[in-house]
Amino acid sequence: MTRRARSAQVLLTAGLLLAVAAPSPGAGAGAPAPQSVEGAFDAPAPADTAGSGALAGGAAAASALPEVKIQETAAQIGTRLRCPLCRNQSVTESPSRIARGMQAEIRQLLREGMTPDEVEAYFVDAYGPWILLNPPADGMGLVVYVVPPLIFLGGGLFLFLRLRAARSAA
Repeated sequence: MTRRARSAQVLLTAGLLLAVAAPSPGAGAGAPAPQSVEGAFDAPAPADTAGSGALAGGAAAASALPEVKIQETAAQIGTRLRCPLCRNQSVTESPSRIARGMQAEIRQLLREGMTPDEVEAYFVDAYGPWILLNPPADGMGLVVYVVPPLIFLGGGLFLFLRLRAARSAA
């Protein structure tokens, strides 16, 4: 990772932590700011799908269907995004609070009408391409797909030549 990319990552993380620690605009002047980010990324409680008495049972079930689809799509997107804290786990697998916050943000973006590709692009814009667990096979991402097989083939060729030289010397 380049020095510039690491600096941008640190600034983005610091900004995220400051945004979480700042009081919300509707909190008012008397509301205390959170003292830590502990629990700041906890997912909000699900809304009551039973309704307030105005909805019949069929209407409540019909309104839950899009939410189920949103949950499934968010889980699929989360499996393709890397947790910024754990690095080797997807957002869906990670137990960290920041991963749960990202899952909540994915769900919110989907509710706002963004497509899964737009949600991924949103996180790539925010964190850079390293946030993707499977980098695209273009540019520097191509190195991830090309170099390991080349190293494997080079090692095999080296071993073959070494063994052949040892046999001819004996």
